[in-house]
Amino acid sequence: MKKYRLIFVLLLVGYTTSYAEQSPKQSVIESIPTLTNPFKHSSTQNLELKAIVNNKVLLNQEWHKLGDVVEGYTIIALHPQAIILQKSSSRFKLSFNGELEKLEP
Repeated sequence: MKKYRLIFVLLLVGYTTSYAEQSPKQSVIESIPTLTNPFKHSSTQNLELKAIVNNKVLLNQEWHKLGDVVEGYTIIALHPQAIILQKSSSRFKLSFNGELEKLEP
């Protein structure tokens, strides 16, 4: 039993010394920028839509056309403010703001 008490005390001392200078509210506020949206598609960080001109799109600093595959997504449609991508059987809409929205089948 003494061994468990010693472990608890060591854990408690380590916890209080590392967080003594911060209030719980402050530590939560500081962690907010590192939080990720669980509903956002994970591959969006690799896709950056910059322009749509005629039948071409500037995606990830390279020009592409319909049917091209970028980061595993196939470009299947172009719209004035977004493009439609397909990966496996799922379709996604990529806007200029960087949001990759999953479309219903």
